[in-house]
Amino acid sequence: MTEYRLFRVVLQATRDRYREITSFSGGMHQKLVFLYVETQALLMAPICPHVCECVWALLGKEGSIVAAPWPVADPVDENLLKSFEFLTDCARTTRHRIRTLTEKKGESQVVENAKVVLENKFGTQYVQQRPRYAVLYVADAYPPWQRAILSWMRGAFDESTKTFPPNKEIAAKLKTLPEVAKNMKKAMTFVQGVKENVDAKGVQAMELKTPFDQEKVIRQNNLYLEKSLELVGVRAVPSSCGDSRAQEEASPGKPHLVLHTTDPQPNAVIEFRNPQPACGHFTLRVPIHNAETVREIIARIRTLDEILSIPSK
Repeated sequence: MTEYRLFRVVLQATRDRYREITSFSGGMHQKLVFLYVETQALLMAPICPHVCECVWALLGKEGSIVAAPWPVADPVDENLLKSFEFLTDCARTTRHRIRTLTEKKGESQVVENAKVVLENKFGTQYVQQRPRYAVLYVADAYPPWQRAILSWMRGAFDESTKTFPPNKEIAAKLKTLPEVAKNMKKAMTFVQGVKENVDAKGVQAMELKTPFDQEKVIRQNNLYLEKSLELVGVRAVPSSCGDSRAQEEASPGKPHLVLHTTDPQPNAVIEFRNPQPACGHFTLRVPIHNAETVREIIARIRTLDEILSIPSK
């Protein structure tokens, strides 16, 4: 019974997450939904054949489900799974950062458009701008000192016991690495982070590069990120285009996040002016970035001015 519950929970969680992500870009794919239902009917047929037989008929299948072949899974696309995990990590990190900025312990708050009105215990109110734009600085490679640490840790990792050497031994070894010598204050913190990632994700957490294009993943799913995080814009930028902090803190699979209340660097700004008298729409300034599609720009306009009526197509 416990295994059945886990089976059901995993299926429902995967279905709900897929539905959430696709809700911002045209909805779920019809063929995939029918394949999902068909596969579940085939898997459950030995347990509840009468119900599954009914589902089989509703799907328009010929013959009995009992005579249908057992479903065969396609090979798992590990890179696709890693890119999806990267996307959900980006959303989770950004959501947590926004919550940290807009929530203060012991204080009540009221969200009004892009502002957060905070009231402390003395009754004093003050306004804090809520972030509306997020820039994710992505890196294709680790800084030299982190790359040196990872290379050594991969060789020192014991596959049989799934453990690393003691911290004292690791620290002593890192002191001998010329790339790490100048960053020893941060080295052990980085080592601890690597250990935690290996415990959670396995040896793949020590890979020196990501097997997918981080910028492409964010760009293809920016509508989901913007809507789910209630932001006007989300962009991915190479860490080499950022400041020294972005270049230092960004690493493969872990972008450096910067939040803004206004669009930091649009490639162009289009200003719409409404000549119609006695109308609430006066002007609207819309930032535009390179490689954006019409759909992305329309979604941004809807976010900036929710009263506008824009056709979906």
